[in-house]
Amino acid sequence: MAELTWVPAERIESTSGRSKDEHDPWTSLQPHPRQPLSGLKVLCVTHAIAGPSAGRTLAEHGASVLQVMITHGFEHHFVYTYANLGCASTRMKLHKRADRQRLQTLVEDAHVWIDPYRPLSIDKFGFSDEDIRTLNHGMINARVRCYGTIGPWSSKSGSDMQGSASSGMIGYVSDDDRPKWPPGMVINDYTAGYSTALAIQSILLERFRDDVNPSNEWRLSPILTGTAMASSSTSRLPKLS
Repeated sequence: MAELTWVPAERIESTSGRSKDEHDPWTSLQPHPRQPLSGLKVLCVTHAIAGPSAGRTLAEHGASVLQVMITHGFEHHFVYTYANLGCASTRMKLHKRADRQRLQTLVEDAHVWIDPYRPLSIDKFGFSDEDIRTLNHGMINARVRCYGTIGPWSSKSGSDMQGSASSGMIGYVSDDDRPKWPPGMVINDYTAGYSTALAIQSILLERFRDDVNPSNEWRLSPILTGTAMASSSTSRLPKLS
């Protein structure tokens, strides 16, 4: 992870364009919007902080962001009033076929997908990488994970604190022999979220500036542990008096 970029990105080349009858969400974006991301439709099927922070950041720049709350999961109350600022919200129970179909319809008309779930927990509902590509093969697909999407720990769950611990950050910021949470405690969630939003905007610039095939898919893999490693290697955290 230490050798990866902050947000590993992979472009999936499309060998064929969309058919004439196939809906293309990218045609709805205007060349000179009032805000930088006006018209961009983002699906945040997220919880906790990293994913919602990415969505909130995009919303601050004009994107239309829908936070999809999975009702059979758990969410901290403060996330609703802080990380979800500027976003619309809805609740879905993906065990229900009707809700899965509603989400599939939303995917077909969106530009960006963001989720923080382990592969097995989201794939079983029909929203794997390949499922999303089938529904909308020009989408920017961001999978926020604690340990990334490849490697022996890719199927493990984890949050900000696991990222700080497994990266060694809690030892790095300690001033004695005992591990200690970094200043602010929740660093990786926000850093990963902001980095994800920045990566998405960079892809948008490449799409429009370089006239990249709009049918190409982008897969982003923001990693909480990798973000902690990168933060530790690029700067020193301030000492608290």
